[in-house]
Amino acid sequence: MQTIKISTQNNFSSTYPAAAKQYNIPRFSAEAMDVINDPEVDAVWICSPSSFHAEQIKAAAANGKHVFCEKPLATDLGETVEAINACNEAGVKLMTGLQRRFDFNFQRVQEAIANKEVGKAIQIKLCSRDPAPPPASYVE
Repeated sequence: MQTIKISTQNNFSSTYPAAAKQYNIPRFSAEAMDVINDPEVDAVWICSPSSFHAEQIKAAAANGKHVFCEKPLATDLGETVEAINACNEAGVKLMTGLQRRFDFNFQRVQEAIANKEVGKAIQIKLCSRDPAPPPASYVE
């Protein structure tokens, strides 16, 4: 069995103890750089405000961390290119994500896999054109 060490960072420090206990997260910090600089962390998921993305991507790359970053990678083209180049030069993977879990088609694919309506999923590529807004409960 492989052990995965998890560390998290967010700006809602009052919720840390309960969330850490609920999700069995051994360490947490109010500072993104604590996670980025942690030698036991192999990869980071960046979902901070967009204005911090490029800086955090470059710092993660400089620390040899693979990066999954919610869109956008940066707030301007120059910073985007710098972030991509930093990852290429450091030899780390960089992936951009877009949270679409509320889209009906994405939910339907997940349901089909869970119900074994399709064979073993190797790769799934989906395209969305904002078919509908998220449910009201998402924004409440």
